[in-house]
Amino acid sequence: MEKDAKEKLLAAALPLFPQYSYAGVSIRAIAEAAGVNSAAISYYFGGKEGLYGAVLERLFAPVDKMIMEKQLLQNAGADFVHHFAERAVAIHKQNPYLVKYMYMEMVNPTKFSDSIVKQHLTRLYQFLSGGVQRAVDQGEFRQDLDVGYAAFSLSAIINMYFIVTPIRQRVIQRPGNEVAYVEQAVSIFLQGVRRQEHVSQNT
Repeated sequence: MEKDAKEKLLAAALPLFPQYSYAGVSIRAIAEAAGVNSAAISYYFGGKEGLYGAVLERLFAPVDKMIMEKQLLQNAGADFVHHFAERAVAIHKQNPYLVKYMYMEMVNPTKFSDSIVKQHLTRLYQFLSGGVQRAVDQGEFRQDLDVGYAAFSLSAIINMYFIVTPIRQRVIQRPGNEVAYVEQAVSIFLQGVRRQEHVSQNT
């Protein structure tokens, strides 16, 4: 029963925070949407703030899981980039609210901006940097590559498609095709980071 109530609160809060903002949504509104007593929020999460933090942790859990995947950790170069892109698309499709919460934290940062969001994004950055560095060490990526910038660029080029969805839908005005975009984005990224000798051998 306890688990059921906690899950109901998490599920109810997920769409309400980005819809009304952290400050704009009330404990009562969350409790009513979950179908539980409002006192349950304090009991299970210590208040609205704790519930919000728990929602953030839930949203970033798939990102942490991806970072720990042995297959990704063992791959380097193009394989690493392709597998990361596939996992990133899957995460966004399964967790469409992730980008909304990240946008909320950029515009109106909460106390969790550093304690949760920054920590998770830092781990992702370190993970991507490691993959890029392995490719440099193995001679697939350019030796003069700035690993940190390359890792940031890889994350940005994949995630931007989802972050700017409202703008993309207005400007491009066509149905979204994540697979086609990611294939092209990965191709563009790899063309920029590969050693020229490696590129010519694969063309």
